[in-house]
Amino acid sequence: MILDTVLAFGLVLSELAQLRLSIVPLGPGELCLLIWCIAMLARAISQHPALKITPALSRLLVFWLLFVLAQ
Repeated sequence: MILDTVLAFGLVLSELAQLRLSIVPLGPGELCLLIWCIAMLARAISQHPALKITPALSRLLVFWLLFVLAQ
């Protein structure tokens, strides 16, 4: 329930780019979405300790890593 709320706040606040502080590159929406992504990733890893990285998963992870770095 808490993660659902964080996701909802992140989606709503991500449109409010003018709330960003000049010294912080992330706004409140991006920060909520980042917290949600990290929490969901930690939950997925804790529920499946024998998670195997397949070639398809590694390609997907590389793609998203490059996408994040490009942003």
